[in-house]
Amino acid sequence: MKKLFIILSVFLSGTSLNAQITLSDIEDINYPEAGVYYKDVNHILDPFVGTWLYTNGNSSFKIVLEKKVNLPFNNGIYYEDILVGAYRYVENGVEKVNTLNDLNYNYNSRSPYEIYGHSVMTGVALGQTDVMPNEKWLVLVISDPVSGSADQLFIKKTTVNGQEAIEIFIYHHIGTRHVNDPIPPPISYPLSTEMVLIKQ
Repeated sequence: MKKLFIILSVFLSGTSLNAQITLSDIEDINYPEAGVYYKDVNHILDPFVGTWLYTNGNSSFKIVLEKKVNLPFNNGIYYEDILVGAYRYVENGVEKVNTLNDLNYNYNSRSPYEIYGHSVMTGVALGQTDVMPNEKWLVLVISDPVSGSADQLFIKKTTVNGQEAIEIFIYHHIGTRHVNDPIPPPISYPLSTEMVLIKQ
C-alpha cells in the first residue's frame, strides 16, 4: 500500500506540474509568456529541416537546420519548438566561417546555436514580395562568432529543377558604436544577397 501511495504521489505531482503549462501555436507568439509551450502545431518548421547548399564557382554556403521540440527557454520560463542550425561559408576557396561542429552538441537552450528561431511569416511581410498570399516563410537569427554580429536570416521554400531548395537573405542589423569603440572585424557571411540553396 505504501508503494502504491508513493507511485500515486509522484504521478499526481507530475500531472499537476504539466497542468501549469499552457499550449500555444508558434504562429501565435508575439511576446512570449511564462508557462507556455509554443508548439509547431501545423508542422510548419519541418520542411526547412535538412542540409542545404549554395555553390557558385569556388564559393559555397552550407546550412544545416534541425528541429528541437519542447526546448526550454531561460531556465524553463517557457518552452518552444524551434529550428536550430549551423553553417559553413567559403568565399573564393577561402573558408570564412564554419560552425557545423556546433550541431554535435545537444544544447538545452537556443542561445549556443549560431542559427535559431521560429518566427513564422505569412504572405507579403518585412519586404518579402515574391511570396504567395498564404505561403509560410521564416525569420531566424544567424550569428557570426568571428565578428560577434547577430542578424536576421530570411528563409522561404522553393523548387529548382524539381529539387527542394530554400531561398535565403541575411539582413544586417546596424547597431550603435561609440566613437572610441574598436572597429569590429568584418562579418564572415554574405549580407544582403539572395541565395538559393539546394537540399542535399
